[in-house]
Amino acid sequence: MVLETVRTYLSSIQEESDKQVHLRATNTIRLHTLRALILKDTISSDQVRIYINRSRPIVNKMANEGRLLAIQDGRVLRFPRWQFDRKSESGLLPHLGEILGVMDASPFRKAAWFVTKNPRLKDRTPLELLRTGEAQPVLEEARALVGS
Repeated sequence: MVLETVRTYLSSIQEESDKQVHLRATNTIRLHTLRALILKDTISSDQVRIYINRSRPIVNKMANEGRLLAIQDGRVLRFPRWQFDRKSESGLLPHLGEILGVMDASPFRKAAWFVTKNPRLKDRTPLELLRTGEAQPVLEEARALVGS
């Protein structure tokens, strides 16, 4: 009887362990896929420099200060293309710096957040709302973002 109880217990631990391994693997694949999708639509710091008519040190300073979103890709910074707006005087999406400034997350997490549908934003992405001039709800949601 005791031996059967031990076997059942060990079997349940193994099943739980297998589930955890599967979940971790699935999450890792999702993260790598999302990262690849985000990096696919990025530009280099030289391209940013030309686009917003600033020097490379200024572009890097803007990224370091959180006024531009930059994602580390190996030894280079990549900038999501969606944060730029040719119609804007600064060349940047309006309210971007303000929103980036209140977010408590890694650059990758921030980039993913901007392009992910949010139920509290009526299943629209923060980026969609910003492009239509609806900055206030995006700013409120950005303040709530915490993560790595």
